[in-house]
Amino acid sequence: MVGMLRCLLLVLALGAVFPLPASPAQAPNAPAPVQQPGGPLPPIPVPRYETVAPSGNTPFLPAAPQNPNDFLAGPPSPQCSLAAQCGYYGLFEISLLFPEIRGMLSGPVTVTGLPTNNVSLGSASLDATGSPRLEIGYRFGDSMGAVAVAYRSIVSKGGDNAPSISPFGNPFLSSLINVNVVDIDYVSPAYNILPYWNVSWRAGIRTAGAYYNSQLISTFGHQEATSNFLGAGPHAELELGRALEIVPGLAVLAKIDGAILVGNIAQSFSETLQTTPPIGGASVFNSTETVPVMTFDLGLSYTPPGCLNWARFGLGYQFEYWWDVGNSGNSHGNLLINGIYFRGEFNF
Repeated sequence: MVGMLRCLLLVLALGAVFPLPASPAQAPNAPAPVQQPGGPLPPIPVPRYETVAPSGNTPFLPAAPQNPNDFLAGPPSPQCSLAAQCGYYGLFEISLLFPEIRGMLSGPVTVTGLPTNNVSLGSASLDATGSPRLEIGYRFGDSMGAVAVAYRSIVSKGGDNAPSISPFGNPFLSSLINVNVVDIDYVSPAYNILPYWNVSWRAGIRTAGAYYNSQLISTFGHQEATSNFLGAGPHAELELGRALEIVPGLAVLAKIDGAILVGNIAQSFSETLQTTPPIGGASVFNSTETVPVMTFDLGLSYTPPGCLNWARFGLGYQFEYWWDVGNSGNSHGNLLINGIYFRGEFNF
């Protein structure tokens, strides 16, 4: 009996030191085993970061330059993106001009029964006038330039009392000019010659007509002198632009434009005396003349950034001079035009 009790105590002591492993049924609080999927795990998507340069003629610019000085590596262009776009474009310009005729129309007139009289009339002060200019062109791709057709009109009239011509009969001098210009040109793209500096040019053919008329009306009679020039010749233009980095899209533009026109000048003179019945006479003269024309513009150009870069606007001062446009026989006359302009250019 004592031996059996000793064996039982020995078994209990061994069970306390070396416990047996528990079965699932005996361990209800044990965590459930993780079931592995039957197939391979799908790959985890990893975002890719790529830098792709835009297509076309638009230059590639990094989104965030590493060096602040890199901003100067690609200076803004005075022409902005217009010159790089392909397709039709239109340009509308309106100018407030102050034209002036410098010279005098002079020609002999014989009135029936009287000695030959020389009709000599200057110009009255011409009024300020609005002058429209319309240009339509097509730009080629790959910076190949453009072809353009432009039309411009200048019409002005004015009147002055003219006691210096005749102190009798309350004389009144009135004048009228009508100028029409058509240019057919090739227009170059803008070339970057220095940082922030661009230059462009155009060349082609210009046709122009310049009509000028003066009339002196008084109680005793009426005198009239008319000059009409119609000619054509080569035309060229050079434009220089300086972008202003302080305002994106803003630039200073200077332009010089010239043409040499060769054509016919037809002048007529008439005189009528208020007698009973009225009597009068007239004469006509024609000659071939060369008329140089020079125009200078200085102003600002602005191209809105972003999605509005299909438009460009300009504001500035314009000076223009026509030499010998009234020269024929004893007549001589030059045309001076100056004023301010507003310009809008649109791609469509």
